Amino acid sequence: MAKLLQLLGSIKGIFAQYAGKDGDGRSLSKRELSELLREEFGITGSANKKELDDFFDTLDQDKDNVVDYNEFLTFMVTLVAIMDA
Repeated sequence: MAKLLQLLGSIKGIFAQYAGKDGDGRSLSKRELSELLREEFGITGSANKKELDDFFDTLDQDKDNVVDYNEFLTFMVTLVAIMDA
C-alpha cells in the first residue's frame, strides 16, 4: 500500500508543479496542460494546436476553461485503464 500512496503523491505533486505556473495552483490552464503533456508524457510537436485544444476541452468537464485536480485525476484513471486494455 505504501507504494500506491507514494504514486498518488507523485501525481498530486506533478499536478501542483504545473498548476502553479500561472499563479493558480488549483487548476491547469491550456498552456500549463500543454507543458505537462510535453514534459511528463513526451508529447511534442506531433500534436497540433487544434488537437491540444480538443483534448483540453474533453478534460475540462465543467467548461470553466481550466482543468482542475479532479478532472486531471479522471484523465489519469482513464489512461491507466487504456494501458491495461
